Amino acid sequence: MAVAGDTTGDTTGDTTGDTTGATTGDTTGDTTGDTTGDTTGDTTGALVRRRDAGYPVRMINVVVPLIIAGLLPFVLTGLTKAKGFSGRDNHRTREWQATLDGWRKRAYWAHLNALETLPHFIAAVLCAHLAQPHSTLAAAFAWGYIGLRIAYSVFYIDDRAPLRSLSWLMSMGAIIGLFVVALTA
Repeated sequence: MAVAGDTTGDTTGDTTGDTTGATTGDTTGDTTGDTTGDTTGDTTGALVRRRDAGYPVRMINVVVPLIIAGLLPFVLTGLTKAKGFSGRDNHRTREWQATLDGWRKRAYWAHLNALETLPHFIAAVLCAHLAQPHSTLAAAFAWGYIGLRIAYSVFYIDDRAPLRSLSWLMSMGAIIGLFVVALTA
C-alpha cells in the first residue's frame, strides 16, 4: 500500500493521486499473468494437446496390427473350409481336417502357425507401445510383421517353401525387434 507522496507507481490501495501509473503491482501482475502464468500454461497446454492429438493416430499402429493378426487365423480357416466344408463336417471338424490335402491342408497349417505366433506378437506390440508409445520403429516392426505374416500365408498356400521360411524368419525378427524397442526405452 502506498503512502502519501509515493512515486514508485504502486497503486494498490493508493489514493494519493499517483501519476506515474501502475508499475509495481499491475506490471508484476500482468507479467506473471501474461508471460509466466499464461504463456507457460498455454505452452504446456498446447504441448499436451499436440501430443494427445497425435495419440489416436499412433494407436492405429498398435490396434490395427493386433486386429489384423488376430483375424488372420480366421481368414485362413475360412479358406480351408471354402467349398468343401458341410454342416456334417462341423460335427467332426478334426476328422475332416485330417482328410484335407493340397492347398487346403497348407492353408490349415498356415492357420495353426498363425495361432502359434499370435501370443508372441501381442506381447511384443504391447511391451513396445508401453515402453515407447510414440515409436515409429515399433510401428514399422508391427506393420512389417503383418505384411510378412500375410506373405507367409500366401507362400504356404502356394507351396513355396523357401519364401515361406524366409518370411517366417523375418516375421520372427519383427517380433524380436519389438521386444528390443521395449528394452531400449
